[in-house]
Amino acid sequence: MNYCLRILVLDRPAVLARVAGQVARRGVNINHFTARNIEGGKTLITIGMDIDAALADRLDKAMARLIDVLEVTLTEDGGPDQIEAGSPGAP
Repeated sequence: MNYCLRILVLDRPAVLARVAGQVARRGVNINHFTARNIEGGKTLITIGMDIDAALADRLDKAMARLIDVLEVTLTEDGGPDQIEAGSPGAP
């Protein structure tokens, strides 16, 4: 099933590497990815993956434990066209 993780992080060095490391450790292939700066020194990272529900839940919890992560939202996703709709920090 397609899942989308929307991760609001502080815009600091190595945060993206830590997020990507969590995905790589679990052998997950990324279908789509965006990272964009938003106001207040924050970055919104959006990762789309085709994985099962149990793995999606584990990734959600792992991301929430990372340093500099402010918010994690896990949703079932239809693909990259739905990335921006409903994203934390979206205008």
